[in-house]
Amino acid sequence: VNPVNTVINGMGLQGSYLDINLYSDATFLLEGITFTGFNNSEVTFEFGVSGGYWDDGLFAVKYCRFLHNSSQSSIVRIYGPQLKFINNLVAQNSIGAFGGAVLLSYGIGLSTMVIANNNTIANNTGGSGLRVRGNSDTELSDRISEIAHNIITNNGTPNLDLSQLSIVNPILIYG
Repeated sequence: VNPVNTVINGMGLQGSYLDINLYSDATFLLEGITFTGFNNSEVTFEFGVSGGYWDDGLFAVKYCRFLHNSSQSSIVRIYGPQLKFINNLVAQNSIGAFGGAVLLSYGIGLSTMVIANNNTIANNTGGSGLRVRGNSDTELSDRISEIAHNIITNNGTPNLDLSQLSIVNPILIYG
C-alpha cells in the first residue's frame, strides 16, 4: 500500500476535518491514504463509535500519513472497543499545548484493547506525541493491548502519555 498514491488535502481551510462515526459493532479500516493541510480547532481526524455497547467493533488505521495539519486538540483521535494504529506516519503537525498528535481512547466497559505498533510520530509542535487512554477501569478484558516498535520523538511533553491508561487490563509495552 503506497500512501503517496492517494492524497486528501484540506488546503489549510479553517474548519477542515474528517469525522467518521460508526455503530460500535462495525469494522472500519482506513489504509494507505495521505492527509495533509487540514485545520480544525478541535480534532482533525476522528474515527469512532456513535452508539451501542458492543465489544467486537474494530477500528483500524494502517499505512497512512498525517502531515502538515493543525488542531488544538488532536490530529488523530480514534475511540472504540478495539483499536489498531499500525505503520502510520504522523509528523510536522501543529497541536495545542494540552493536545496530542495521536489519541487512542479505548473501552466502553467491555472487553477492549488497543494496538499501536510500528508508527512514527515525530516533529509535531505543541502537545504530546502519542496519548493512550483506557476507559475500562472496572471490568477485565480478555484481550491484550500492545504498544510496540514505535518511533515517538521531538513532540511536545510528554512524547508518550500513558497517564490515563487503565491499570486493570493487560498491556504489553516494549521498544
